[in-house]
Amino acid sequence: SGVAINFLAAGLTVVISQDWFGQGGRTPPLLSGGRFEPLNLPGAVPAKEISEAGPFMQLYSELLSGHSLLVYVALLMVPLTWFVLYKTRFGLRLRAVGENPAAVDTAGISVVGLRYAAVGICGVLCGIAGAYMATALQAGFVKDMSAGRGFIALAALIFAKWRPWYALGACLLFGFFFAVDNRFQNILLPAWAMSGVLFALGLGLFAYVRHKTLLDRIVLGGLGLGLALVAALITLSSWSAGLGSMIKIPVVFIQSLPYVLTVVVLAGFVGKAIPPRSGGVAYVKEK
Repeated sequence: SGVAINFLAAGLTVVISQDWFGQGGRTPPLLSGGRFEPLNLPGAVPAKEISEAGPFMQLYSELLSGHSLLVYVALLMVPLTWFVLYKTRFGLRLRAVGENPAAVDTAGISVVGLRYAAVGICGVLCGIAGAYMATALQAGFVKDMSAGRGFIALAALIFAKWRPWYALGACLLFGFFFAVDNRFQNILLPAWAMSGVLFALGLGLFAYVRHKTLLDRIVLGGLGLGLALVAALITLSSWSAGLGSMIKIPVVFIQSLPYVLTVVVLAGFVGKAIPPRSGGVAYVKEK
């Protein structure tokens, strides 16, 4: 049902956009007044003067300041979610519905009602995320603009083992690679150093998966073999140019980092991530 809803939403948004605006399934670009503009925190240095500021002021002005309101709302949702889940009666019941719905039903609490409430809250938060992409990050809606970020968010949730603070760290890790993609399009590195790093990573993956499951060996071992082959190709191509030759990192490789990281994390570095025992299982009330 989740896959069906995902396909329905992906297609329905395009159909509605085409019917309303007639621009090939996209919306007209928003003007500056119709978007969530960046908020500059007190004391932040303007972008024109950022090069003259110190490192801490640059960190404050570029990393903490200059984001839209929805970004700060998303950050505030993390402690709020933790508090609701672990410090309130609603959160206790919600976690119990995921683990042992029969016990919740025995206490006279509606299992279906709590689950629909959770889905509704999730829908609101996902809607805010979509609003950020269409009205803050960009100036309109286009087809498949999320580019798989929803599945990366799911991977971050599994990586965090369903804990809010750990999920924040996982999202920041994935977001870091998206930031690398945006900031660094043409990276030049010493060829021999690059091949050495890739070869070391390949050997490290081989050593890591020796005592893992067969699936981990196939996925991570295959990735390690690929890294070793890339290192060998770089070495062969730069052999005649000398030790000081530089190599340009392909843009496609930088763009694929978040997705490669998702596969690597889920394949072998998460450990045993145990989801809620009754998650995704329909509850049938006993008569």
